[in-house]
Amino acid sequence: MKQIETHDGQFVDGTRRIPGTPVPAWWLNQQQAEPLNVIKAAGIEPDKDDDTQLLQAIRKISKDGSSEIVKNAPMVIYAVTRADFITKQQTKEIKGLPDGAVAVVQGYIYQKKAGSRYIPDLPGWLPINESFGHFDDTYTEPNLPTIVRCRYRAEGGKRWNITEVINPRPGCVKKILLGTPDEQKKIKLEKLHEYVDKSQSRILLSCDGWTTPPVEGKAALQGLQIVDGKVHRDWATSDFDTNAAAVWLRNGKLRAAKSKDGKSAAKWVEEGAEWTASFARGPVLVEDGRVIPNADTYLSARAAIGQRADRSLVFLNLEGVSGSYGATLQESAQIMADEQCVTAIALDAGGSSQVWYGDAYACPSSDGNFQTGRAIPSAIEIIADVVEPYNTGWLPLPVIDGVTAGRKSQNNAAIAYRQCGGNIEFRIDAVYQFKSGVETIVTTEEIPKRFRDQDYRPIRAISCGFGGSIVPWWSGTYISIKPLSDTPYAYGYAAWPMPNSK
Repeated sequence: MKQIETHDGQFVDGTRRIPGTPVPAWWLNQQQAEPLNVIKAAGIEPDKDDDTQLLQAIRKISKDGSSEIVKNAPMVIYAVTRADFITKQQTKEIKGLPDGAVAVVQGYIYQKKAGSRYIPDLPGWLPINESFGHFDDTYTEPNLPTIVRCRYRAEGGKRWNITEVINPRPGCVKKILLGTPDEQKKIKLEKLHEYVDKSQSRILLSCDGWTTPPVEGKAALQGLQIVDGKVHRDWATSDFDTNAAAVWLRNGKLRAAKSKDGKSAAKWVEEGAEWTASFARGPVLVEDGRVIPNADTYLSARAAIGQRADRSLVFLNLEGVSGSYGATLQESAQIMADEQCVTAIALDAGGSSQVWYGDAYACPSSDGNFQTGRAIPSAIEIIADVVEPYNTGWLPLPVIDGVTAGRKSQNNAAIAYRQCGGNIEFRIDAVYQFKSGVETIVTTEEIPKRFRDQDYRPIRAISCGFGGSIVPWWSGTYISIKPLSDTPYAYGYAAWPMPNSK
């Protein structure tokens, strides 16, 4: 259950001057769905005239589980879903529970026991009425939606996207070929923003390595390749000993296949492989929750796929230019470990690393100064019940000394931008003694190339100053402000579409 999206997660009452917290439909729907799930899990038919059904359901679930254990427990807590219970494990309320405490979760009973590692994704708990098969082989909860979200991070001079699939179910994640293979299994390369024009695909991520340079716009996939449960390519002598492939099994598990292990594609299919993704030099990054040491210091854009203990999938796409900036394989492995992945495998990177999310690139290829996109032969497609909107949040631009923010509405930044779907929003809320007819270059860094047109033309507008003063501003490398009269502040807004957005 998610808190209301205010700065502190709390509601406020309104006054005649200040409006109260708006209550969105998603929050009300959530309040309705949470208790309904408990009532239905207990096998009780919802009845509008009975306001004791939630209490009945909790009592019935407890009784049907292990009533004696619940009765004798020093403390009993309840959670609507197993997934929700897992996410709360690091809260002080859960951490402070004594041994012997019982949790009643979606009809399953768990008992607190410090140090227990019996359940992979619930350390510190013992299963009372949940089979090993439930949390190991058939974990996904069929009555809950598959959710996909894409998050943006900028930290330590690096920028990356994390695309995560929560509660993945059969068919929600698959590998697709962007063209029909010819007799030599070569595939016509296609740019993601052009492919979506003629397909129903809306979330696509780069994945496979391929032979370069392409011949007549076609290339062959590298490494171990399985598509729709059928062998497309087996390991070959030309594959590097360090080559690994991500293997997605029909039971919802992600596995790492290694070329040096000698396990054939046919054997993987026999064991339930639905598809694979492989990169010529793509090693395993994380194994059993541990980062695999890698001494390679080459900087590049990076991509990876991983899985957490709760079966959610994690995709990394990190911005970079090969040999210039980005991350090492070791650094990308650490990001995946920080995302709680127990398994992670490197995917094709460099200019191929890209994410199409909805109607625009959430992470564009670095080709053509992030303007052109790169044609690739294959992609991972995500189909989810709930697709959360893409929003980077306000990203501040560093400013010159003396410029301060007028308000705190954009992360306390005087000048900031963000990507919302296919649009870039830009806001100036700068306090400074601007002089009439004098150009002041107010920023000290440029807007990253991925968020702007190469020629800067859309990045200009008229802002407002004191007393309605007209304040033109524009972008070259940096942002310039040149008011028509003296003003102690400038406030303005602009928006422009992402390159190649729909």
